[in-house]
Amino acid sequence: MRIYRAQFFDRDMGARLAWFSNAKDAGKHLRDQQRARIDPASGPEGVTPVDIPAGKQGLLNWLNANFTSDNG
Repeated sequence: MRIYRAQFFDRDMGARLAWFSNAKDAGKHLRDQQRARIDPASGPEGVTPVDIPAGKQGLLNWLNANFTSDNG
């Protein structure tokens, strides 16, 4: 299954991630966040497609390989 990650930076929260089912919604969210921000970005921003397994065991393996801390 393909999902899309929008990554943007917030002065108070640091790197922020939001997940979407399509690139159009992810891009709109990113642009909205960038317009609302007062300070310039402090790191790379953009929309990234992410392929994740749809099955339960595959998803668990993917999560364990990619999210091994509370920081993602």
